[in-house]
Amino acid sequence: MSCAVLIAHAEDEEAVAESIAVPLRQEGYEIVHAGTIFVGESFAEQASRILAVGSPLIVCATIRALGTGWAHRLVNAAKPYVATRVFVVQIEHRTMLNNRNG
Repeated sequence: MSCAVLIAHAEDEEAVAESIAVPLRQEGYEIVHAGTIFVGESFAEQASRILAVGSPLIVCATIRALGTGWAHRLVNAAKPYVATRVFVVQIEHRTMLNNRNG
């Protein structure tokens, strides 16, 4: 049986999650993210089950995702599960708009 990995991402950012999922699947991991949930299934229920068994959580840290607050709630939901590792992947590079160094 393969290890399940939960990838959390903002709404409509399934492509971002898939870009992370592809190499993990190739290594044998079972990937769950909002784009892999079947109609009628609940992402929240799937996430709870995965976190409860100590599977890893990957947070796609896009500006959109972190601005909504759901990422913080999901990471907080993982806290009681000591075995759950949380990996935050910075997707976008934020540059300083007012660079005064030159």
